[in-house]
Amino acid sequence: MTKKTITFGNNTDTDTSGTSKFLSIILRLWKILNVKSTGKGRRKRDSDMDAIFSVDDSSNVFLREVYEWLVQWEALQQKDGQGWLSNETLRYVLSSTQFPPSFR
Repeated sequence: MTKKTITFGNNTDTDTSGTSKFLSIILRLWKILNVKSTGKGRRKRDSDMDAIFSVDDSSNVFLREVYEWLVQWEALQQKDGQGWLSNETLRYVLSSTQFPPSFR
């Protein structure tokens, strides 16, 4: 199921706004982390795919916000399969969103 399907294709009375927001965060995170060249954002006309060059770049700010959100989420100590990421996935995303102190 895609974000677009959840947002526009929901024919039930179920509230899917949380799922839609979560997928938006994950999609943006993927775009930021999957940059392999400095010109990708320009070619794709998507600023989320621009390379990060400074601490103040919007992508870097977003990564810090995602990191802080995940740390707070981890503190909830939910069990796997109960609205939570697996321990392996959580560790990967935390390490991917945490920049070295010299870059901050």
